[in-house]
Amino acid sequence: MRSPSLAVLALAVAVGVPATSRAGGSLFTPPAPANADSVACLVQNLGPDEEFVTARLHDLDGVVIASTTGAVGGGAVRAFADSDANVGLSYCEFEGLSKSLRGFLTSSGGDGVVLPTVR
Repeated sequence: MRSPSLAVLALAVAVGVPATSRAGGSLFTPPAPANADSVACLVQNLGPDEEFVTARLHDLDGVVIASTTGAVGGGAVRAFADSDANVGLSYCEFEGLSKSLRGFLTSSGGDGVVLPTVR
């Protein structure tokens, strides 16, 4: 699957709303600030049952920096793909987010933020 273009991500940030789902079912966050010390893709499970998801952390060129597939228990939050390196602007892609799962990008240091995906 192709990553969202830089123009799409820039537009999402410019208007202040996260990127939304695309054909194929992936969801994307807007990019994290370039001065973050670390970034991670988080998944929150609002349902009672364990569910599986794939999370990928990308740089703005679409290169996968980190990727994790795994389970998140009911009522839990789990960090999936992450990096402690300063990777510049980066964003998360999630596959397999059911209606009870929420995906977020979080960053620390610099302008630390938490950025959600939307449906």
